[in-house]
Amino acid sequence: MSSNSFIKYLKSVAEKTDVIVEKNHIKWFNVEKTGRRVIGFLDMYYFDEKGDYIILNKSTAYDLKERLEFLEKSVAKYRKWLKILSLTCVFMLITIVLILVLR
Repeated sequence: MSSNSFIKYLKSVAEKTDVIVEKNHIKWFNVEKTGRRVIGFLDMYYFDEKGDYIILNKSTAYDLKERLEFLEKSVAKYRKWLKILSLTCVFMLITIVLILVLR
């Protein structure tokens, strides 16, 4: 095995791991990798569990979708009311100013 093929081998291994190749030096870092933990979506909220992956079943996903649609409709309704009340306040302010000026 020549030194060129060995350097190519080291570079290919370095691409797959946490290794940095700089000119003629190779540096690697020992990173402690933990196992991936899988938890349920509701467990994340109710039991304050933490994990890397969250499992979401169809019924919970459907419930979340329905809740988001309800909240989006509520936000649209409140935006409409906000516009109406803002215009009412502006109209009342203009009326008050006109009454005070014309007095």
